[in-house]
Amino acid sequence: MITASQCRAGRALIEWTEDQLAEAARVSVRTIADFEHERNLPPMTSLQAIEAALLGAGVALVDGGKAGVGVRHSRKRGAGDRPGGADRDRR
Repeated sequence: MITASQCRAGRALIEWTEDQLAEAARVSVRTIADFEHERNLPPMTSLQAIEAALLGAGVALVDGGKAGVGVRHSRKRGAGDRPGGADRDRR
């Protein structure tokens, strides 16, 4: 299951705000913030939704054994990966 540090790192990797992750996972922004700051552990259904949203956006969760946990890109991001529409134009 996803850890708070993987959640923070995953969001940073795909350049999502807490709002964007909350929208994609269909949880409250407060749920994301409290989890990432380790103030509260959300219910299992919320953790699964957060993990699924990040996985769907191209984040791979890594259990590196002795090297520890982390995140990486699982695929190249495309136009539909940001919640609510296409990626911003980066010209």
